[in-house]
Amino acid sequence: QRTAMKSLIVPRKIDVGTAFQKLSGGGYHMLALDQDGRVWSWGRGLWGPLGHGDQRSSYDPKLVDMLKYQICTEVVAGE
Repeated sequence: QRTAMKSLIVPRKIDVGTAFQKLSGGGYHMLALDQDGRVWSWGRGLWGPLGHGDQRSSYDPKLVDMLKYQICTEVVAGE
């Protein structure tokens, strides 16, 4: 079990069962837009920037539930 975020020098494939069409990176988190216009996030959850209603970090992309019925066209992650 991982307990701390780790920087990866070599990219790795993440299989979540969907294809992402857009990605945006923040200081400690990532946002992705899938082919159906749904928003996914992962990274450091401190201060709740991931949009999952808690402060837990996520090492793999997770669907942002509060937006799952919205069709989004852009994702922009900030600092």
